[in-house]
Amino acid sequence: MKKIGFARHLSTVYTLIIAVPVLALILVGSEYLGNTLLRSASSDILEEVRSDAAFVERNIDEMERLESVITSDYELLRTFYFFAGSDSQAIIDVLTGEILYLDRLMFALPDLYALHLFIENPNVPERWPIVFSEKRLDLTHFPRWTFNYSDPATASIQSSREPAACLTRDVQLTRRHVGYLQITKKMTDFFPALYRDQEQGISFIASAEGIIASSPESALAVSPEEILRRAPAGSVEPDTALYTSPQDGVSIERISGTPYIVAWAVIPRLSAALYRISSPRSITSTLANIRMAAFLLMLLSVGMMFLIIDFATRRMVNRLLIVMDGMRKVRSGDLSVSVEVGGDDEVAEMAHIFSEMVGKLNSLIAEIKTEQELVTATEIRAMQNQINAHFLYNVLETIKMQAELRDQREIADSVTLLGRMMRYCLRRRETR
Repeated sequence: MKKIGFARHLSTVYTLIIAVPVLALILVGSEYLGNTLLRSASSDILEEVRSDAAFVERNIDEMERLESVITSDYELLRTFYFFAGSDSQAIIDVLTGEILYLDRLMFALPDLYALHLFIENPNVPERWPIVFSEKRLDLTHFPRWTFNYSDPATASIQSSREPAACLTRDVQLTRRHVGYLQITKKMTDFFPALYRDQEQGISFIASAEGIIASSPESALAVSPEEILRRAPAGSVEPDTALYTSPQDGVSIERISGTPYIVAWAVIPRLSAALYRISSPRSITSTLANIRMAAFLLMLLSVGMMFLIIDFATRRMVNRLLIVMDGMRKVRSGDLSVSVEVGGDDEVAEMAHIFSEMVGKLNSLIAEIKTEQELVTATEIRAMQNQINAHFLYNVLETIKMQAELRDQREIADSVTLLGRMMRYCLRRRETR
């Protein structure tokens, strides 16, 4: 297996030292950005719901003001209640004048869908499309507010079949029942929030009894009933609520692992709340794109950074390798090495010191070699001297013995004396 070089190790470590904190910063930053975007979107949706609830309140004000105007018209109610049918012209004149007045009110309030008076007095003739007989509808137990209401009084007319929000009022004259008043607005005008583009969410109206009205279509995979079970107005869990008050609030609800922004605003006079559920898919998609772009940018930056660090590290390590190569040559016995590294940094100083060390080694080796050669020569010379003296002494001994054999005492004594002198000289040299 091929070993990874020191330079590559160093480059990898330096790159990781920079890349790991950058990666952590991207993760933490993207999480913070996601939470910020989610809170910002939640705040925007809450403001939108507040505005829609205020618009519904204005619609209620408008319808109730009209209700107050009609139910406080004493002459009109007195005519409807006491008319006996004997003076047809009088009732016609009254109806004509009053109906003209109501028509003008309808004209001044173009958002109104319909206004009906269902009169109990059978003597009052019907005056379409405002005055009808109470027998047409049984409104005895009819609720004050009805939604998605289809007007049965004008159901035969195609333009009158749209669902409406209906305000019903028992009309009385000094506690005597006169009839019923119905004021209606189209659902699209009364709750415009339910009919806006619902690509990213859904809106609905809910009370304690359940869903009153909701958007006709929704792209969400969650139903209003499920949201209502999880987050009824004013009773969300603290860990999911971003903001809550008795009047409105917004929270993040996770259903089947999918987060949803749930905002609501209470409409007190309807005893209901307007809800807006939005999917933060655009936020998560934007955040995913930001994360992907950040990761790609980080990978590109880390790659370029690795190449730059690797190049710089190799340049630095290559100078060390020159010194190491010189060390290997010295280890193999080549003391003629001279390491040359440019620059004036620590590596250059190390190379210079190494070269000086090799030079001193060569000097010491040369000195040792010279000393050894001198010692060897001296020893050889001494041995040669010793060998020559002993050789001569042995020769003299031989001559002495031959002289004695030939009975030449003078020669033998002379040679003996000469040998003693040589022995004396050798001993003196050895003692020195």
